[in-house]
Amino acid sequence: ISKGVYTFDGKDFKNFSENKLLKNTAVRTLLDDKKGNLWFGTDTGLIKYTDGKINHFTIKEGLNRNEVEIIAIDKFGNIWIATLSGLNMYDGKKMYKISEDEGLQSNIIFLMHIDKNNFLWVGTNKGLEQININAFVNDKKIDIKHYGKSEGFVGIECNDDAVMEDKEGNLWFGTIFGVTKYQSSERQEIKSIPLTSITGIKLFNQNVDWNKYADSLDEKTNF
Repeated sequence: ISKGVYTFDGKDFKNFSENKLLKNTAVRTLLDDKKGNLWFGTDTGLIKYTDGKINHFTIKEGLNRNEVEIIAIDKFGNIWIATLSGLNMYDGKKMYKISEDEGLQSNIIFLMHIDKNNFLWVGTNKGLEQININAFVNDKKIDIKHYGKSEGFVGIECNDDAVMEDKEGNLWFGTIFGVTKYQSSERQEIKSIPLTSITGIKLFNQNVDWNKYADSLDEKTNF
């Protein structure tokens, strides 16, 4: 089945041919919202289906790209759309854009998940991005935290839709180098500024007699 939407009544599959647009397009992802709307991510854009009525969103309406890979709904009812050209958010009135220009490490999105704390997790070919949905919805502030190798996400490149949240709130991510588990309960925010202590200075990675380059040096620090 390469195109269209099919329904299953427990016995048979039937093509959902109520609309030609849905019948003749490849559907990659779909979900329903609390209002009873159906949302389809397709290779020709985002489609909203309500009681036989179709709303079609493409690059003309602000999508980064017509080929939609993943869609998700946050607790406010906003639709998040992932493509291979970045991220979009639709609040029912306006389409917003978040891409490398706005702080993503990569526009190539392979997975997307909204956790129980209303954070959006985006997995790309360059690691994970955690986006604060509350900050974006309330203040239109783009607050992105990146997780790469130096942050412990050693798998780096994520696999398609390889994400789940268990009952304890832990997040599991599938990558090209295995599985990584993120324990949100152990995350600690460092609020104090660390003290910096300089113990030495080298020139071209070599120890240097700085007396040759200064009028005087401090006896305690030798600087």
